[in-house]
Parts: sequence; structure tokens; C-alpha cells
Amino acid sequence: MILAIVRKEFLQALLTLRFAVGLILCVVAVAAGTLAMIEDYDSRREAWLRQVAEYDTEVLEKEGPYARLVWDLQAFREPRQLAVFSVGSDRWQGNQVRVTHHEVPVRSQWLGVSNPYMVLFRTVDLSLIVQIILGLLALLFAHDAVCGERERGTLRLMLANPVARDQVLLGKAAGHLGLLMVLLAVTYVVGLLFVQASPALHLGAGEVGRVALMLAASGLYVAAMYAAGLLLSICTRRSATALVLAVFGWLLGVAVYPNVVGFGVDAWARSRLSVESAEDLQGQLHESFGEWIGRRGEREGLVSEWGVVNFGSSVSTGGWDQPRGYAVGSLPEDAEEADAEVKVRQLTSLFADVEQQRSAWADRVWREAWEPLERGMKELHAVAAGLSLLSPAGAHGRATAALARTDRGDYWRFLDSARGYRGQLIAFYEQEGWFGSREWWDQTRTATLEHLPRYREPGGSLAESLARASAPLLVLAGFTAAAFLAAYQRFRRYDLAA
Repeated sequence: MILAIVRKEFLQALLTLRFAVGLILCVVAVAAGTLAMIEDYDSRREAWLRQVAEYDTEVLEKEGPYARLVWDLQAFREPRQLAVFSVGSDRWQGNQVRVTHHEVPVRSQWLGVSNPYMVLFRTVDLSLIVQIILGLLALLFAHDAVCGERERGTLRLMLANPVARDQVLLGKAAGHLGLLMVLLAVTYVVGLLFVQASPALHLGAGEVGRVALMLAASGLYVAAMYAAGLLLSICTRRSATALVLAVFGWLLGVAVYPNVVGFGVDAWARSRLSVESAEDLQGQLHESFGEWIGRRGEREGLVSEWGVVNFGSSVSTGGWDQPRGYAVGSLPEDAEEADAEVKVRQLTSLFADVEQQRSAWADRVWREAWEPLERGMKELHAVAAGLSLLSPAGAHGRATAALARTDRGDYWRFLDSARGYRGQLIAFYEQEGWFGSREWWDQTRTATLEHLPRYREPGGSLAESLARASAPLLVLAGFTAAAFLAAYQRFRRYDLAA
């Protein structure tokens, strides 16, 4: 009997106008949105490739003193291919950061975005299409599944047969959800076809597996929305009332609540966290370090006598980001050989001490100025992520972004890896004796970065993505189970009287 109910509900829903409109909307929206996302990804990837190529030729292949060569070392974050399916925060978080021994990476720069203001507008990716169209369609199928049949009198006729109420409810849910899952699969297949046909994207087995998990997460979301609509259908007496409540809940949970949470947490972050305060503290620490450098150089008798180590103006006045702060130079041509050898040893010793202190001072700037700010930002992000779980749409967006590696957690991971690369560079400088070599500061000497360790962005494992997606997936599963259980309990005592 239950199979007959499933077949009946599936075929009836298949022949409805709402299914035809939903199918057309899904296919058209996925085609247009995926093409736009592919073009966006292609432009960002081209900018990334161009910048990496320029970095290889203009920075890594240059010759000169080490102090100047290591000034512009950088780390790059590659745009994520699966942003086509769930863009997350991939378009607005930076993907280029400078990595030097004198500065701990704290924030990244824009790369591959022609107009940064465009990232303020939500891109129509496949995840958003599922949330809007399929979420609404699930509610439309469920809102009159019980109260609609009660109004038409068919529910009483159905229960007059030797069939249990739980079988009726389960058959209706299975039939409708089966059709919704077919529509969801069509949506993802259309998106995959456009992606595979694009020369800009090449999805491997790992990426296809992630897409399959995103499909499963979307299936949980659709089931959660259907369960909520089914509960509304049982709790209301009129299908019109259920429809109004379903559309209102959809607007609130999909369109309003996630955006309110985002804007609210952003406003809270601006009131609690001050980038200006961190920058002021950084400036004070830099100025203190500049004064220390000046005293150190004067004590060696190298600033006034030789004019080689130009410490004074650039660093002590706050010009931390000026290459001359490295004090590269050359010995005077008229220097006597004996004096020159003594001064070279003094200069080499001075720079070895100064550059090691510069690295240690940068760590202090990070600990006192920027690490507390970043910790506060992560805490607020965790609050926003937790609040978003109160909406199935928010939980779905978090889960798919984590699986696509376009979430905020992947961005923090990039910054952490850049800091790890900085530590690797400092260890390499000390191991090779760069700080204590004449090639570090003398611009008449030629050095190269041929053997310098290159930055390699760590590949995010599927286990890490699943760990970040586990909470929203569990919330979706729990919401679905709770709504179905509540609907089942209500339907067991459902009054069939008109």
C-alpha cells in the first residue's frame, strides 16, 4: 500500500504546474548563474596566474643585495574552482599577502577583482539557487500535502482504507521528496555539464567527490524545508493559511535572517574591534624600534662616519615600509683597505644583530597589536556562524562553502600557512648566514634567490572540510528529523472533521 501512495504522490506532483515552473527556473538559473560564475572564476584565475608569473620574474629572478631581494616576497592563494557551486567568501577575501622577516602577515590584498565594490553583491551560484528555488518549491509541495487533501475530502477517503496513518504520511513525504531529489540532481548535473564544458575549469576526482557531498548537503536542506512545510500543513486547517505561513517563513529564513545576522555581526565587530587601534600600536612599536636602530648604529660609529647605514630618517620617522629602511649601501670608494675591512666586519655584525632583532620585533608587533584583533575577529565569526545555524539556509550555505573550500575558515588557514612560510624563511636565512653576510647589505655585491624556499599553498584535505561542515550538516539533519517527528506525532492525532 505504501508503494502505491508513493507512486501516486510522485506522479501527481510531477504533473503539477509548480513542478514545471520549478524545473524551468532551476535550469535557466543554473545555466545563467554557472556561466557567470565560470567567467568570474576565469578572470580571477588569469589575474592570479599573471601576478604569479610577474612575481617569478620580477622578484625571484632579480639580482642584488639580499636585503632588497627579500623585501617583496609574497604568498598567493589560488581561486577555488568549486566557487562556481558555492562562492562563499572566495570573491571578497584577499588572496595575496607579503611575507617578510620584518612583518608577520596579518591581512591579504585584493587580486583578480577589477571592481572591489562588486563583491558586495551576492553572486548567483548553485548553492543560492538551491536555497531560493528548491527551498521554496519544497515548501510549496508540502504546504497542502495534508490540509489540502482534508479540504478536498480525499484524506478521509484514503484513511477509510486499511492503511495506517504513518504509512500515509510516509508515502506522501517519500513521493514528494523523491521528485524534489530528482529536480535537485538535474540542477547539479546541469551545473556540472557547464563546468566540464568550460576550458577554464578541470575538476578532478577529488573535486567531483566534493560536489557529490555538496549535493548530499543540498538534499538535507531540501528535506528540512519540506519537513517544515509538512508540519505547517498538519498544524493548519486551511491550505491558504499554510501557504502564507510557508512563504513568510521562506522569506524570513532564506532572505532576511542570514543577511540580518551578517550585518549585525559586522556592526558588532566594528564597535568591538578597532583596526585603527592596532595600527596605532604598530606605529608606536615601529617608532621604538627605529629609535633602537639609531642608537645601535651610532654606538657602532657607522652612521655619521661612513654614511653607509642610512638608519636615521626612514625607520625612526615611521617609514617602515620603505626599502631604504633596510639600510643597503656600499663602502666609500676612497676608504683605505685596512679601515674598510674593519668596518665591513662591524657592518656585518651590526646587520646580523639588527635583522634578527627586526624579526623578533615583528613577532612582538604581531602578539601585541594584531593577534588579539584576529582572535576577536575569529570569535565574532564563530558567533555569526553559530547564529546562522538557526536557519536551514544559513546551515546549508556554511556546509557547501566548507566543502568547496570557499569559507572563512579556509582564508584563516591561508594566513596561517603564510605565517608558517615566514618562519621557514627566517630559519633559512639564519641557516645560510644571510643576515651575517656582506651580500645582505652591500649593493655592490650580487646575490640571487635561487635556493630560496618557495611558498606552496597547502592542499586542503577532505577531512578538514568535513570537520568544518560537520556542525551545519548535523543541524540540517537534526532539524529535518525533529520536524518530521513533530509532523508524525501531530498527524497521529489529526482531526479529519471539516
